Amino acid sequence: MRMRIFLCESREESICPHCKSSLRYRDRRKRIMKWYNGEKRLCLLRRLLCDRCRRLHIELPDLLTPHKHYATEIIENVADEVSSPDDLSTEDYPCERTMQRWSEWIRRNTTQIDGLLRSICSRFSGLGKEHLDPGDSLFQKLREEGAGWLAKVNRVIYNSGGWIPAFLPPGAGAPALSCCPEPS
Repeated sequence: MRMRIFLCESREESICPHCKSSLRYRDRRKRIMKWYNGEKRLCLLRRLLCDRCRRLHIELPDLLTPHKHYATEIIENVADEVSSPDDLSTEDYPCERTMQRWSEWIRRNTTQIDGLLRSICSRFSGLGKEHLDPGDSLFQKLREEGAGWLAKVNRVIYNSGGWIPAFLPPGAGAPALSCCPEPS
């Protein structure tokens, strides 16, 4: 089976999320994206270098989620319970355990994602506190808008220099306070 090759390149000016300087083209990197029914697609992604802080950035299209091999659409469909292990389109790919990890990743990071969206919104839009009511979840509003919410979340968070923590197994975080020694 021949693999399709996609060239991914933004038409927008690329700006460093760390120091806000312009980025310049350095080279390309190959990345495999897994699709439904086990189909794999090869994406050529531009790597951009910041002249000021010397950080290297990969221009990631909405099709891909950072640190995930499957297409953003597939991860989103699993998180929204549109796709499940019982579907014929996902019979072979992805496996049931992978689907569970994605759902858990979204569930565990819901508060983090909402906080990042609020922070970015207030920092870049100049909206006051009245528009960022803690009772309203910006993340939930995005999800309710329909398909494409994960690509929007990725674009906003990662392009502003933020990140969504990777899935940690239970117990891998900080120890509970009850197991810390009492101060003397």
